[in-house]
Amino acid sequence: MSEEKKYGDFFVICNELSKTQDIDSEENLNTAVGEVSEELDVFIANFILSVRKKGGEEFEPISLKSMISSIDRALRRHRYEASIMQSPDNIFTATKQALKAKQKDLKQKGKGNRPQKVDPLSDDDINILYDSRVLGVTSPQSLLNTVWFNNAIHLGLRGHQEHYNLCWGDISLHKNPDGTEYLQHYERQTKTRTGANTRDTRKVLGKIFSIPHLNENDPINMIEVYKKYASLRPQGFCEPNDPFYIATRTIPLSDKKSDKWFMKQKLGVNKIGKIMGKMIEKCPQIAESGKRLTNTSTRKYCVQKLRENNIAPTDIMQVTGHKNVNSINNYSEITVTKQKEMSKILSTTKNTDSTTSPHGQASAARSIQQAQSLFAGAILHINNMNVYTYQNASQDFQPPPAKKSK
Repeated sequence: MSEEKKYGDFFVICNELSKTQDIDSEENLNTAVGEVSEELDVFIANFILSVRKKGGEEFEPISLKSMISSIDRALRRHRYEASIMQSPDNIFTATKQALKAKQKDLKQKGKGNRPQKVDPLSDDDINILYDSRVLGVTSPQSLLNTVWFNNAIHLGLRGHQEHYNLCWGDISLHKNPDGTEYLQHYERQTKTRTGANTRDTRKVLGKIFSIPHLNENDPINMIEVYKKYASLRPQGFCEPNDPFYIATRTIPLSDKKSDKWFMKQKLGVNKIGKIMGKMIEKCPQIAESGKRLTNTSTRKYCVQKLRENNIAPTDIMQVTGHKNVNSINNYSEITVTKQKEMSKILSTTKNTDSTTSPHGQASAARSIQQAQSLFAGAILHINNMNVYTYQNASQDFQPPPAKKSK
């Protein structure tokens, strides 16, 4: 569907009759695109000021900017000589002013105050998912969820398309000389590496290592999860070009016709795209938190967790596949735990240091007096000097007369 058709279906313009007449009057002028910048400027400015949703509701400020970007792309396809937002101030002036004024007006009306960006997962969220058996190896769906989750966290796979394109041969099991097992990922086409440049490949292959359990609350060993997933796939469906994610069986596990948990059917791209949302639906404790969690939340968790543990952004890029350090910085956010700590600091008005409280001051004074009493009235001979100490720390000190040198 063309962008022009999308606008027609999705947007309603106020004073629609007038706008339609304007379009009809310009329809067959056969004017060269590069020669109508002033007329086009006024037309787009009017569009920005009057566009509404189907129900007449205002758009969010960011949506208006997205519309301008879409129009810009359409102009570039027609080889238009100027860009709306990147051109000098004397070009598309009315459009820029209209967009700025409209965004300010929407902001005053309360639009744009609730950012729609995705939140990262937290350690608590992940623990809840395991405790609720949404993650784990107790059922076909929980096993599939866990395999997807591990690939997203440790290999940095994006949203849904990279998971959908993943084949069984793209991830293989290896063993180090010391006996440590690990999974290694060979990347296919991605958002930032489309394959157009044959030299643009990841320098470091993604790996998932077998980490021994430190305590009973640790998540299940990821290598064991992979092995179980492999063993419960259909016979002969682990060839290199077979899909990595496949559908769960439709018959109950109690039916002994088959001991396999999965079918020879590739998991649909839409199901992969909604996998995190479905997981959250089964955990009311997370769903009621108000956080916006999607598949992208796993990548944000990966970046944030590594940043909090002082892993360099350039090293994180090797895991996530980002090509720019700024992208890593954009993924990093202050955690709820940090915000809680800051709130506690700002809410505490009394200094808890024992030396500054009245009780602490009295205790410190007693300690000083005890130390002074150890040397009260003593004469200390240090080199050629006689050092006299107080008899009573509360009395004025009167040193004895100095001896005349012989």
